[in-house]
Amino acid sequence: MKIETLIKKGFKKIGEWKKSNRFKNKFTYDISKEMINKRAIYLFLVSDKTCLNEDIKYIGVTASLKSTLKKRFNNYRSFGVKSGSTNKRIGKLIIKELENNMNVDIYVLTEEKLNKKEIKYCGVNIDLVIGLENNLIIKCKPEWNINNKQNI
Repeated sequence: MKIETLIKKGFKKIGEWKKSNRFKNKFTYDISKEMINKRAIYLFLVSDKTCLNEDIKYIGVTASLKSTLKKRFNNYRSFGVKSGSTNKRIGKLIIKELENNMNVDIYVLTEEKLNKKEIKYCGVNIDLVIGLENNLIIKCKPEWNINNKQNI
């Protein structure tokens, strides 16, 4: 699936990962302020400087109801002792792309875009943020999502 298709379905670019000497790991993210505390499905689109060669490399989600984009992205940026293995792995992959002078853009589909109407199953609310992640991974097959969730 191409990024153009996802944009038509509500994804929007909110920022990018970039090199920075201000941080220990030499990179940071720059996203629009109104998105910092949002809950969303997000993806990282890697492209060369001409933007002719682009690839969705990773799809993730702010899984818990209290999780935000800021919390998730800080985990990638500060892959220290407290971060999980996925955070460290994705953080290192972002750095590698930036060192190769690639763009790493951040796109999101927010919870508000998804929950225009309440969806229930047997009286239980369905969380579309979490529910869509697996299927988008299966459809897009992003390289950085290790197992592409195909065995789900």
